[in-house]
Amino acid sequence: MTDNQFKAFVTGINELIEQVSGGNKKQFARDLGVNYDTVRCWCAGEYLPGGETLLLLHEKYNVSIDYLLTGKDPGAEFMNEWPPLVRDACTQVKEILTQGKIAAAVALHTNIKALAQTVQKNKERENPEYDLDMLKAVVRELRRQKEEKTQAISTLKNLKTKE
Repeated sequence: MTDNQFKAFVTGINELIEQVSGGNKKQFARDLGVNYDTVRCWCAGEYLPGGETLLLLHEKYNVSIDYLLTGKDPGAEFMNEWPPLVRDACTQVKEILTQGKIAAAVALHTNIKALAQTVQKNKERENPEYDLDMLKAVVRELRRQKEEKTQAISTLKNLKTKE
């Protein structure tokens, strides 16, 4: 394994621990069923996990083994050719789905279903600009929903501190 790939693993495992355990390596080790010192060594770049552990990381946390080892997600490379607006929308969709935001996911599903129907109708009419407008509307709706949730969380925090 090259130094770049090893550095990529250290970065990837630290990002994963931050996402799933808030950066708490001890909690991550408990959740994964490995020794804390093992996780600490991974994060420090002292050694890599074996194949079985990489598979466990993949299965438990739905993380790409390729991404962990190389820092590149081959599943996302196909998006490089897409317009930035489309990539942004896909990234937001992934964020919503990986964070388990059920209400937002349901709204998103409804919007995507409507978009798919519109795309199909426009294919019949051969009007690709309308597809882009519809996609922009979906992105605006996702941003609006994210803003609403952020404001609601802020309001809840303010109410809690007043108590």
